[in-house]
Amino acid sequence: MDGVEVEATNAAIRRKLRLLFLWMVLGIVTCNTTVAALQTVQTSINVEDSKGAIALSSGYIFSVFFGLFCSPMLIKLAGANGTLAICDISILIYCLSNLSQELSILVVGAVIGGVGRAAFVPAYTLLVLEVAASTARHSDKKDERYYRDYYQSRFYAMLESIAITGNLIAYATLYGYTASDSTPQSQPTRETPLDNATFGFKNPYEFCGVNDCQDPSVVEDNLDQYQPPDRTSVYVLVAVTVALNLIALFAHVFVYPGLGRYSRKLAVINDNGEGKWTGDKQNGNGDCGINNSGYVDNENSGKSQEDSQNSDEDTLSHVSTTSQQDTKREHSRPTQGGDLWNTLKDTGKFLMKPRALMLSVSTLHYGMMLGFVVADVTRAYASCIVGVELTGLFTVMFGLLAMPSALLYGKFHFRNKRYIMYGASCILEIGMYCMCYFWIPNDEDQWVILVIFGGFGIINGVFRQNIIAAYTLHFVENRAVAFSIFQVFYSIGIGIQYALTTVMCVKDKIYTQIAIVISGAILFAWAEFIRHRKLAKSARDRVQETTTRL
Repeated sequence: MDGVEVEATNAAIRRKLRLLFLWMVLGIVTCNTTVAALQTVQTSINVEDSKGAIALSSGYIFSVFFGLFCSPMLIKLAGANGTLAICDISILIYCLSNLSQELSILVVGAVIGGVGRAAFVPAYTLLVLEVAASTARHSDKKDERYYRDYYQSRFYAMLESIAITGNLIAYATLYGYTASDSTPQSQPTRETPLDNATFGFKNPYEFCGVNDCQDPSVVEDNLDQYQPPDRTSVYVLVAVTVALNLIALFAHVFVYPGLGRYSRKLAVINDNGEGKWTGDKQNGNGDCGINNSGYVDNENSGKSQEDSQNSDEDTLSHVSTTSQQDTKREHSRPTQGGDLWNTLKDTGKFLMKPRALMLSVSTLHYGMMLGFVVADVTRAYASCIVGVELTGLFTVMFGLLAMPSALLYGKFHFRNKRYIMYGASCILEIGMYCMCYFWIPNDEDQWVILVIFGGFGIINGVFRQNIIAAYTLHFVENRAVAFSIFQVFYSIGIGIQYALTTVMCVKDKIYTQIAIVISGAILFAWAEFIRHRKLAKSARDRVQETTTRL
């Protein structure tokens, strides 16, 4: 086969890989859309006795422990493909639990949904890296680093679309359904903020925005601002999310990454191509630098670390393994119990690494930022001011600006990109907190709510990719554990915000947010300083070793 035919074959394989990637993203986006549709309004529609906040904080607390002790083992046992399907099922149960207003059922549903929250990130991150590395093996013109940036930037841009689709679904069902299907006789008259007969001469937004403290008496007096007039609209919202979850489950089980006999898509593609890449027919993986369980041989981890030292710091490091070595490792494992014990030890050792703890503060900060947006901005600034039915419409701005932000992060390549982007996102975030603090809610300036959501959307598009890139560069030898720990601290951050909602005013939470932003930035810089000092020492040692040999 000549060069032209080989390139034509490889081009066809790359197109098939992109198609599989899109199927996987379809399922991930569809499933997470249901979470966005429900979670952004759950603290509002279940505002009485803080049921929504209690349920969600319980779910995130459970996801912390599951991510810490179970996610790495789940990925190792079921693979990233099986883990993805389990996540879909857990989120499906979470959606169904919202049919009830009983606190116990809401908590149980949120706890089961915590499995999906804990395992989604490490599972889909490994699968995206797998597709990127596989595509690079079938390209002579572009290397693996290019395809990692290519797939990751597009993946996160599409993932940000869940804030748009999810909130539009919430808006269409809570507002559109109520407006079109409810009659004046079947629904109570909603008091509007401008109804001076109801409010007298008091400021209708007195307890909105920075003054929101979730005081039970205030919530009871203004309950119509948080809950939809017709509970049927909530049932319609849950039904839509369940249907979307079933679509996601179908895509992940029968298309890609697939389960059972449907999980050999990569091997089948390789069988139809020419031998640049050897597929492992047992699990569908190949010599693409990615193990579906996310682990790297100890004998190769040193080489991987050394390779990463020579790579551009703004890209994900290259990890080199072979399918023969993967097979050898699988057969060398003594028992499944011993393997699980080793996974737990790996997790424990990872948590003892100083740089892991330093970067975890940035991950905690990221989770607390998103928790503030979902738990507080949606309730204290959107629901309280414009009503819960319009909250989804305002929240769409978050995704509209997060998508181009994520795409541009992958397209820009310049020196010290990660550091500049990290600093810029922290400055913008502090600016958003200042806007939340100083803005006085009123009828004329409701566009400020859109600016707040849009600003946080820009930060989200940049910061998530930035911190995941940092974890990948710092911990190339055990990515499954690294990504699981990332999800653990991310979940802790969101859980903290939901828990604080029941005891802390928004004004006090803003002080906390600014403090965690500054702390995370300082420790991030410290971790990078340690990393560069270690790289410089390794470079000097290699030069000295080369000089000695000569």
